Amino acid sequence: MVQIAPIEGLAHVIGDTSRRLLDVTLPEFFDYTLRKYGHCEAVVFSQFGIRWTYAELLKKCDDFAAGLLSLGIYKGDRVGIWSPNRAEWIIAQIATARIGAILVNINPAYKATELEYCVNKVGLKV
Repeated sequence: MVQIAPIEGLAHVIGDTSRRLLDVTLPEFFDYTLRKYGHCEAVVFSQFGIRWTYAELLKKCDDFAAGLLSLGIYKGDRVGIWSPNRAEWIIAQIATARIGAILVNINPAYKATELEYCVNKVGLKV
């Protein structure tokens, strides 16, 4: 059952507290997932004919992360992605998390001036 508790005129949601949150990073969680479920499907984009297992997905993510590192992207750097909902977005999200970079989602509907403002405002490195 979800409770809504007022706080100084605002509200917040209190979810299920019967189970503790995992005390792991995203990279640690994905390593665990790979060991336990590597053979299972992780991503399905039927419109593009894509079906990847966790092992395939994480290999693609590690390859992309290696590419980011070779470009000089490190922990705390901002990486922009200007993309609709595609499998490559998932790769970028996981890859940046694995190296500690910050993925900045940029609205694909932005006009050139909006894109320029966003890129400069958030300090994208790539």
